[in-house]
Amino acid sequence: MRRVFLGIDLSNDLKNRLEILKARYNLSNLPIKLVEPENSHIAIKFLDNLTEEQVSVVSKLIKEQINEIEPFEVVVSNSLIFLNIQKPKVLSLKIISSELNKFGTQLITLLDELDFITNDHREYIPHLTLGRIKATLNDYEKDKIASIQFNGNMIINAFHLFESLLTSTGPKYNIIEEYKL
Repeated sequence: MRRVFLGIDLSNDLKNRLEILKARYNLSNLPIKLVEPENSHIAIKFLDNLTEEQVSVVSKLIKEQINEIEPFEVVVSNSLIFLNIQKPKVLSLKIISSELNKFGTQLITLLDELDFITNDHREYIPHLTLGRIKATLNDYEKDKIASIQFNGNMIINAFHLFESLLTSTGPKYNIIEEYKL
């Protein structure tokens, strides 16, 4: 079994800019488990533990859909907090792209039709996770993460099927397959 998710790997330039952002806002001083630079990605859907046969089925479905998609640009913007600022659990940045909204939702819908994929019935909200909040934040810390400003962009020319390996030092993400647009 492989722990698998669909996402988009980031350019090295964007990964470097994210590290500068984390340092500028001193995020390492907050109770947040920050995403390591090499693990930074745009999430589409967590697919859970899959057999090799199931990974093949998922890969075939993605390949069929990707053929119809041309490269497109996304804008990476200011902070986006899940669940919400009163109960922050995940600190992310907004991803603005009508194409990613459309294609991400389309891929999720098709993947959810597979009998071995769990449908979580949530609206797809494109985002780039900076970290997971590990403790209660005070009002100053909440204001700090809510005020994060960022302006970046990236051309999306591939989707990626990742394997998430859980280790004692945190997850390690490896690309299983790349689907060029």
